Amino acid sequence: MKIIKFLARVSPYQPNETAGFPDEVAKSYVDAKKAEYVNAGKAGKKGAATTESDAGAGGSKDETATGAPEA
Repeated sequence: MKIIKFLARVSPYQPNETAGFPDEVAKSYVDAKKAEYVNAGKAGKKGAATTESDAGAGGSKDETATGAPEA
């Protein structure tokens, strides 16, 4: 499995999007100069939270998932 970053639009991917593919598929995109390999540590670093808890949803710790205070 290799992670690549697209350099050109390849439906459904847009330039600068990353995706993981089997080695052979990733190599075909890189060889065609439509993508480049990405180090695993650099993939997905857009600063966006991936879960509600990462985004700070729910407010304080003593609130339930609905935002209501716990009884």
